[in-house]
Amino acid sequence: MSESKHSESSEPAPVSEQQVREVEKHMKKYVLIGGVQAIMVLIAVTVAVNVSASLQVLATLLVTCVNGLVIALILMHLKEEKQTIWKFLIFTAIFFFILFFLTYLARTDVITQTLHNHH
Repeated sequence: MSESKHSESSEPAPVSEQQVREVEKHMKKYVLIGGVQAIMVLIAVTVAVNVSASLQVLATLLVTCVNGLVIALILMHLKEEKQTIWKFLIFTAIFFFILFFLTYLARTDVITQTLHNHH
C-alpha cells in the first residue's frame, strides 16, 4: 500500500493553461531583454571600432545605462512600483549628475575656458 502512495506522489502535477500562459509571458520578457542586450553589445562593438577613446567611454556608459534601465523596468518590475520608489530613483540620478557637474566645475576655469589637470 505504501508503494502505491509513493508512485502517485512522485508523478508531476498537471499543468494548467494559466501556468502555461504565465511561463510564455515571462519568456517573452526574457527574449526581449536578450534581444535588447544583443543590440546594445553590437552598438558598443561598432562604436569601439569606429570612434575616438572619449566617445568610446561615452557610448559604453550610454549602452550600460540603457541595459540597466531595461533590466530594472522589466526584470525588477520597477514600472509597477509605487511613486516613492520612483522619487528616490530620480533623486539619485539628479544627485549623480550634480556631482559630475561639480567635478567638472572644479576642473574648469569658467573665465578663461581652460581645463586644469591637477596631477
